[in-house]
Amino acid sequence: MTLFSPALALFAVLPSIAAAFVQPQTFTRHSASIRTLKNIKAPLPLLITREEGLWQSSLHASTLAEAPDYPEGMSPEEELEYLKEVAAEYFPSQKDEDTPDIDELMKAIATMQAREDSDTEDVFRILSRGCAVDIIIDTIALGLSLIGLKGGAPKKVARDMFDNLPDKAYKELIKILANMNAKNFANSLYSILGIIFDTLSWNTLKKSFSSLGWWDATTFALSFVAIFASGGTAFLINAGIAAASSGKLFYDITQCEEIVG
Repeated sequence: MTLFSPALALFAVLPSIAAAFVQPQTFTRHSASIRTLKNIKAPLPLLITREEGLWQSSLHASTLAEAPDYPEGMSPEEELEYLKEVAAEYFPSQKDEDTPDIDELMKAIATMQAREDSDTEDVFRILSRGCAVDIIIDTIALGLSLIGLKGGAPKKVARDMFDNLPDKAYKELIKILANMNAKNFANSLYSILGIIFDTLSWNTLKKSFSSLGWWDATTFALSFVAIFASGGTAFLINAGIAAASSGKLFYDITQCEEIVG
């Protein structure tokens, strides 16, 4: 006699049920969102497709911020189109006077794209990090905190920026610091960040922010460039306010012979 078990019967047909559902799928920006893919553990390449002149992720999310990574392999022109989309998504939420004109922002980035990336064999390196280097990094970090970087991020990014500056830029930074005081603090800080803006390539600037994750790295890099593409009014106001709490920085400068001689 054969005993019938509903559980055994279900077990017997499970393979065919599974086979009916497991079919090859092709993900496109129209057929899948990033939410669909969140539970997939294997790394997925970020495929890029051109549509109406704009480059977008084929694993398209509801916003660019939800995309899995920064697209690689774009030409400078294609990257500008992509960054224009990112800026259009990001800056409308910003409510200050440094919200840039997007076209002016792209022109500034295009200028940076044309520069050569820093060559680690040619950039300024200092083996024993003296007081001047520490003060420069702290000052850059203070400037970065004014565009929204928090915690230990400003100092980490500032160090990466400094390590990619040539010897000429280092000497210019020393001159600015030697003359910095509470009255000219805002303009001095603007000038210090301006040397970075005028020196680094766009790729090098992006890499300086890379520890933040691709979206924050991209939007903070855009915010950094926006200081100079917009005229820096809000930045200068915030820097002026920050001068009141920068007494230790001023003291450290006066105690550093590498700066004051």
